[in-house]
Amino acid sequence: MNKVAILFHDPNLGISVEEALEAVNISYSIEKTPVELFEIDPFYCKTHILAEISIEHLDQLRVANRLIIAGTYIVSSNGRYEVVLKEVI
Repeated sequence: MNKVAILFHDPNLGISVEEALEAVNISYSIEKTPVELFEIDPFYCKTHILAEISIEHLDQLRVANRLIIAGTYIVSSNGRYEVVLKEVI
């Protein structure tokens, strides 16, 4: 399991991800998006979802629920963000 930051360009898209995570009992929190991620994409929402989930499981949820995700990052133990998925919407 990884700590995964899930980012969006439209805050309404986050609701679909929350519902998908809740449906499979995955805990998550809503966090403020770090400034360094705005340097990668200035159109990210001000908040993101932080979930304990494997990348494979998140990808399965994304495909099964047709989730639109702008960016996915693994959050390392030292707080660094490693890009896993960057989609163009």
